[in-house]
Amino acid sequence: MKRLITKLNSLNTALPGLLLGIILYGLLAEFVAVWFVPDWQKFTIGLWIGIAAAIFMAVHMAVIIADVTDFMTEKQAKAKAVLHAILRYAVVALALGLMTYFEVGYVLAALLGLISLKISAYLQPFMQKKLGSFAAGRRR
Repeated sequence: MKRLITKLNSLNTALPGLLLGIILYGLLAEFVAVWFVPDWQKFTIGLWIGIAAAIFMAVHMAVIIADVTDFMTEKQAKAKAVLHAILRYAVVALALGLMTYFEVGYVLAALLGLISLKISAYLQPFMQKKLGSFAAGRRR
């Protein structure tokens, strides 16, 4: 586990915190929403497919950002970043399409899981501050 965190941290220092936020959001959404949905199993499957897609997107973005900032011209970097952004969204759209076709999980729950990437990104500065002070032994 320590090796994985070190590897993720070498890609982007914010990545481990971002992934932690995505997973915490997934657990919170699971705990709250499972009481209000008619079929909690389909909701759970859809939510965690969305969470997995959000994790995939976060790691893929970190890898591509690290790649395009190393030894590329600006034109090459822009082209590669755009190509991989389109690829990333195509993979997620395909996953949602397959969910719909095979009736696996709730697609809206998967979209709720995908939103975790944005929410975690917005909460990243707050979490970094709180986790940093917690790790240093301070309370704020």
